[in-house]
Amino acid sequence: MCSDCNVALVEELPNVPESEEPEVDIVEVLATGDEALIQLVKSLFDNADIPSMLKGHQIQDLFGGGRFGSTYNFVLGPPRFFVRADDFERANALLDTLEQETPPGMDETP
Repeated sequence: MCSDCNVALVEELPNVPESEEPEVDIVEVLATGDEALIQLVKSLFDNADIPSMLKGHQIQDLFGGGRFGSTYNFVLGPPRFFVRADDFERANALLDTLEQETPPGMDETP
């Protein structure tokens, strides 16, 4: 018995199998420093139930003097979106729709 917490002690820990987490392949689908596009893509992926990871977004202003008016830090490069390899085609299809659509009220010709 443990003298501090009054719990029974054991000779040996029970043999509990380690939980194996499946390996997940992730791939990059977009690199951009455009903050509006970053927020739009996050929203699109969330609404389509596509788990994603945005790498390098939070640290853009920490290294190499920040952005200095540019869209991304030149030392770190632009923030990058990653998705599971299984979701790559769906994610790319969503991104393709962004390039094809013209916002309402905007003409294609000046």
